[in-house]
Amino acid sequence: MEWFLQNHESYILEDLGQYLPETLAAEGEKGYITLFPQSHHTDGFFIARLRKKGM
Repeated sequence: MEWFLQNHESYILEDLGQYLPETLAAEGEKGYITLFPQSHHTDGFFIARLRKKGM
């Protein structure tokens, strides 16, 4: 994610917490979250919320 943002400066991360269950909301505040089967009891996922600047 950091590489993408450095190489695509027209995008920004947005808070993802409001779209996650309360137990995960704090992890989503940075704009992305990685879920692991052993920690979150789900399939593995990477979720990010990006917005193009000026939109």
